Amino acid sequence: MPLNSALKQILLPAICSLTVGIAVFLAVANSTAAFFLLLPTYAVLTAAILLSGGMVLRIIVAAMAAPTFLAIGVGTGQPLVSALAFAFTYSVAIAAACLLLRSQERMPVNLLATIADTRNAGGAGPSSVCGLVGRKQLIERIDAVSREGHGAIALLSVDIDNFKFVNATLGHGAGDEVLAIVLDRLRGCVQPGDIVARLSGDEFAIILSDARWRYAVGAAAQSVLEAINAPIKLGQQDLRIGASIGVASWQENVDIADEFLRRAGVALNVAKAAGRGCFKIFEAQMDAPLRRQQALDQDLRQALAEQAFEVHYQPVVHLATNEVVAFEALVRWRHATRGLVSPAEFIPVAEELGLIAAIGDVVLRQACRDAVRWPDDVKVSVNFSRAQFELPNAKSQLEAALAEAGLPACRLQLEITETTVMANPDRAHVLLDELRALGMEIAMDDFGTGYSSLGCLRNYPFDRLKIDRAFIQDLTTSFEARAILTMIVKLANTLGMHTTAEGVETAEQFAIVKEEGCSAMQGFFFSHAVPAHEVLAFFQQRIAGSDSAA
Repeated sequence: MPLNSALKQILLPAICSLTVGIAVFLAVANSTAAFFLLLPTYAVLTAAILLSGGMVLRIIVAAMAAPTFLAIGVGTGQPLVSALAFAFTYSVAIAAACLLLRSQERMPVNLLATIADTRNAGGAGPSSVCGLVGRKQLIERIDAVSREGHGAIALLSVDIDNFKFVNATLGHGAGDEVLAIVLDRLRGCVQPGDIVARLSGDEFAIILSDARWRYAVGAAAQSVLEAINAPIKLGQQDLRIGASIGVASWQENVDIADEFLRRAGVALNVAKAAGRGCFKIFEAQMDAPLRRQQALDQDLRQALAEQAFEVHYQPVVHLATNEVVAFEALVRWRHATRGLVSPAEFIPVAEELGLIAAIGDVVLRQACRDAVRWPDDVKVSVNFSRAQFELPNAKSQLEAALAEAGLPACRLQLEITETTVMANPDRAHVLLDELRALGMEIAMDDFGTGYSSLGCLRNYPFDRLKIDRAFIQDLTTSFEARAILTMIVKLANTLGMHTTAEGVETAEQFAIVKEEGCSAMQGFFFSHAVPAHEVLAFFQQRIAGSDSAA
């Protein structure tokens, strides 16, 4: 142990306590030497306590009353008063020595923070970006603070909102400067004993060493948000950024630092989902959606590996003849314990996991294999996702699926959204031309929900518009909805395109779309999506009906 550390931790408190003990003895003997002995003792004791970081200043202030009692007792010759004064002083000295030792136990944590700050800053000012602290280092710091603290610490996980746009628009140099300024502001938000660390490019962590009061933790998180939100001067411009914060408290039945860090991350994700620019304190119920999501992720990957997806088909009816002319292929997932899972639930997850292209290929191949068993005049319509569309071998995958099933290209209709096309306009134009040249029919799905539908119709080769159900639902109650439908049909006719009304559910809606001149319709009014074997049964019944009529 270094000499100065030993001096502060052991020698000074021991000398002070011994000296006070001697002074007590002399005071009981009514010796004036006690007064002169005690004064330097207080000076040394005060200096020792101040060296510890001011942890026991309140005790020092209280102890300053003892010399007054001592002087009175000695001056009046009353040993009892002197004895009481020295007993009080001796108790204070013992308490101060104990707190002094406790304060020295805090030194490794504070020193860790100081070393980290020095290493991170590199001796530079705000213009240099701090170094990174690994997850393992952060966990070690959490463990250290929790061992010496008040039994309640808090972790703030701070993420700069959309920081990638700062680097993209202003350059990485400006981004580094912004991060350094943010780090300085975070340091200004904390108290002595707290720790600020940078975990990744735009993610920081703050450990609050005293988090016994929930409102104080919330106030600290709010002050961090306000500090980050303040304008940042970069050259001649003022930049404003925001942040999201997840907070976890050690009091919440957690005794593992890694779990503590995880909970802060969960709360951070909730803050981002709530619109960003806010903080959320971890609560137990936040875990439930995450655990369901995690289970869904794993089950979805397993379902893909085991080919557990089914393809159901919804009929498309030609309005002029009331005949089924096509079926739209729709993916279904039959879960082992949950039964059929709604596509609205698992499709967004598949997109997030990067599985949608693989699932789409499964649906495409199965749809082609099923359709080859239908009458030659019936097409199969398949949703072609953006992920599939952007594959370099998109055309060859389509050709392979057709060849594998033996289905002519003219019987395959691809449904593509406007968003998919506009994501890469040049590639879209080339690929759509190539697919049409093969004989496939191209339909714009969900027409009317995009941001530039008219321009897209003019510049890209679509054969059919699928009118989104949003324009069909209000046909019987909204004049505006019917006017829009009328306009879409006339526009399509002018451009030589067919139209399909989606989501037709009532007889009134069916009558209107037919009256307005739509080419085809699909929806629950005619049939919901059915398994492949029911499609075959439908055609068999139709053939049987035709034979009996003949």
